[in-house]
Amino acid sequence: MAAATRGHHLKQRIDVSVKPRSRASRFWRMNSCGRFALIGLAASASIAASALRADEAPQSVWEGVYTAAQAQRGAAAYASECVSCHMEDLAGDGGAIPPLAGQNFQNNWDKLALAELFDRIHSTMPQSNPGSLSSQQVADLIAFILSANKIPAGAKELTDDSSSLKSIQFDAKAPKH
Repeated sequence: MAAATRGHHLKQRIDVSVKPRSRASRFWRMNSCGRFALIGLAASASIAASALRADEAPQSVWEGVYTAAQAQRGAAAYASECVSCHMEDLAGDGGAIPPLAGQNFQNNWDKLALAELFDRIHSTMPQSNPGSLSSQQVADLIAFILSANKIPAGAKELTDDSSSLKSIQFDAKAPKH
């Protein structure tokens, strides 16, 4: 019995001293068909991930991201909250008050998410009472600004959820199809 116990302990010591093989060594010991299958699977996963990222491309403002009715509400809010600084034509004052329409505005916001414009307006406007506009008023104002920049309306209202607006990109020029 002592010999059997001794042999058992010896086997345990041997088993413990054997190092587990790494994944890399298992990969290279695999037959060539198995290696090619694994490489093919990895390549397919990579291609699928790339296609998924391409599907997640931001929506452009040129895809009709607001409604005409929303832009009209935005015009009313603009008249009561913004016109005294940004002027009737949305041109600003040529100095500290930036334009909200035209080439300078479009160049400044080109390729940025509407969430950035939304957050800027929501937290800093109107200058006399920053942060006093509701989220819906800000969305309506952005719809009006888009309309003033000759960006076409669509069938669905612009959301007043800043995080959702991260997926909508302001493009100064309409994308070519």
